[in-house]
Amino acid sequence: MTNGCTDSIGIFDLSSLTDIYYPLKVGNIWYYDVQGSDDNPWIKTIVQKELELNGITYFEVTKNYGYKSTNPYLYTDTLRSDGQGRIINYKNNNEYILYDFTLEDGKTYEYKEYIVLVKKLGTIDTAVGQLNNCIEMFFDIPQYRDDEFWLTFAPNVGLIKSVAGEGPTLLLHSYEF
Repeated sequence: MTNGCTDSIGIFDLSSLTDIYYPLKVGNIWYYDVQGSDDNPWIKTIVQKELELNGITYFEVTKNYGYKSTNPYLYTDTLRSDGQGRIINYKNNNEYILYDFTLEDGKTYEYKEYIVLVKKLGTIDTAVGQLNNCIEMFFDIPQYRDDEFWLTFAPNVGLIKSVAGEGPTLLLHSYEF
């Protein structure tokens, strides 16, 4: 089955797209531990709602830092899937490719001022079990120090690990779909 979309290569076949590395569906929830914290899970990420902007469907994804506390910090992204393996971030009336899961191992793309290196990791043991076909993305602004961060994703699960040059390591605690 095809969706009728074409590019310079030809027609995309969505039936072959079986691994969704960032599942965007209202109600999806991920809980993350901060490595070394006694108050885990510490972060709750939830796909809050679906919205339409300029005739395109997006999802509001809210990260709730310290969600069990009385004064949590909230951060919301407006995201969509392009249906081909990329997650698009809508910010300041512009679209940016936030995650590109279509790239081969060792390839790069640009996200705003970042150069993003894609690395195929294979199998990873996590708190939610052994996950296969994992992908890591290394975000870096080459002219700056301590700006870099690494994100690791598993198919049909989403973000499983986040490591920042100047920040805590986050590990997937659990998720609800």
